[in-house]
Amino acid sequence: MPAPLWKDSGPSQKVRRAMRTKTRKSHLDASKRVVKARDKGCRFPLCGCRRLRLRLEVSHRAHQGAGGNPAEDRNDAANLLLVCAERHKDNPISLDRHTLQWEPLTADGAKGPIVWFLDIAMYAYLTGQATQRPVGPTWFEVAAERQAGTVGPLSPRQTAVLQQLALMEI
Repeated sequence: MPAPLWKDSGPSQKVRRAMRTKTRKSHLDASKRVVKARDKGCRFPLCGCRRLRLRLEVSHRAHQGAGGNPAEDRNDAANLLLVCAERHKDNPISLDRHTLQWEPLTADGAKGPIVWFLDIAMYAYLTGQATQRPVGPTWFEVAAERQAGTVGPLSPRQTAVLQQLALMEI
């Protein structure tokens, strides 16, 4: 009787994939705990979520995309930020709707100070200051932090925009 043809000893492809997913999820959960402890609240300046006690979420700087994230750097705490659900994805002015974005000012990423940019053309359209929907984004620096969680001096225009956004009506 010939010897049976066995596949490689070890877990199947399905089991290996499940093990990788579990490891990746535990790494992401650990990073999220670090971010929640670091930021302690929504990092968007003057956000109205504090007054309304809105739910907080951890937002990735870069979304995973169809190719995945083989390097696993997407889930590093330096690429994660704590923001309210409105500024993350629910509001027309939010990170997921690409009308709001942030950039780190140091090599520490979100662990250090960041600068916030707003699509001012979409903001003008949503507030009724413009009549036509914009074709593409026009980025406006709405605030820059001196250190993580502490905003530097604001211009009168930045203050006016942030106060309007704090009302959470758009």
